[in-house]
Amino acid sequence: MFAIGFIAFFTTSVNFLIVLLVIVTLDAISVVFLHECPLTLMEKKYLGITSSEMRDDFFGRAGIMYKCDHTYEKQIELLINVWIIIATKCLSVMLLQMFNVKLFDASSIYTSL
Repeated sequence: MFAIGFIAFFTTSVNFLIVLLVIVTLDAISVVFLHECPLTLMEKKYLGITSSEMRDDFFGRAGIMYKCDHTYEKQIELLINVWIIIATKCLSVMLLQMFNVKLFDASSIYTSL
């Protein structure tokens, strides 16, 4: 999950972003089929707490409450949001490339392969 976020944040390669979209889509499909995210199941088994539970706790302390207690729906919502963010970045990069706008960064963080 950290690698997906890191790659999505720093890459400007459309190919890398499309691969991330496929990975997030496969995770969303597995949530639908299994009614729980396989990564969440592994977190619960090995760490004792899941990122979903930590997110619920954070939102609860911030005063944001969900009316539904189904983890399934929260995971689907998160995956849809991540998918939309990656797709928006992918479309933005394609739009910039279409108009020949060069993404320049002095430290070369955003240099594409």
